[in-house]
Amino acid sequence: GIEKSFKWLLDNGHKALAATVDAINENDKAKVFLLSSGNRELAAFVEASTGSQSAISWLLKNNHQGWVMVAKEIFDKEKKKDKNFFSTFLNFGNPFR
Repeated sequence: GIEKSFKWLLDNGHKALAATVDAINENDKAKVFLLSSGNRELAAFVEASTGSQSAISWLLKNNHQGWVMVAKEIFDKEKKKDKNFFSTFLNFGNPFR
């Protein structure tokens, strides 16, 4: 349903949020759009979700604590997903897993 949700955002005038979703999915053009359209907090949020300390600091300095909290959740989820991938990749039949 992610494509349907993305299209809904675009069709209902939420281009910045659609670009944010796209930027989180590593679309560099979406990041450029966020910056060029004046959505610095959303661009910083995207960077914070990758663990960027400078983006986190900027968000906190500019009173966007809520975006930091959401970014942390995304970062933690991605970190857990990567950990699960590597533990699955390195599992050679460990019976205690």
